[in-house]
Amino acid sequence: MVFINITCNCIKTYLPLLCSLVFFAILFYTNAVVTTIADRIAPYYQAALPDIGHQILPYWYYFQVNNYWIIIAYVFIFIRFLPQSDIRITVFRRWFFVQGLMFGMRSISIYVTSLTVPQPGCITNITSLATPAVEAFYVIIGLHSTCGDVLFSGHTVACKTSFREYKYQI
Repeated sequence: MVFINITCNCIKTYLPLLCSLVFFAILFYTNAVVTTIADRIAPYYQAALPDIGHQILPYWYYFQVNNYWIIIAYVFIFIRFLPQSDIRITVFRRWFFVQGLMFGMRSISIYVTSLTVPQPGCITNITSLATPAVEAFYVIIGLHSTCGDVLFSGHTVACKTSFREYKYQI
């Protein structure tokens, strides 16, 4: 009877966190699938839209630095909230839910907007051999990258929600 009571308390405690994590994972993967589809249909043949940011700021060829910023933000979140046993489950549950929600809204935004490629020299390595579902895994783990311009940056979403979580405990 004690084992059942302990198990029920653990399920009651961790089930919302697990549901939030699954919600995030599904929408994060959906975002990657939609991104690969948008990259395949991006109008590469059209000239880039005028952007004052591209004229003022120099082009940085090392684009992986964005991913490193996200990893640093995630590490800071875990370092800050893992030792706090009283609020850590609530904080991580909310954080995963908000991240998933933002990536879901980004997927919708990518699906309904298709812009020209902002950098003429950008060459995507998304292949037409694999399905978008497979290509999404390659994009998630960093083997492939996309060039399509989107109105709703995934890196901005991840960094903003992470830094907001770090500062305000969503």
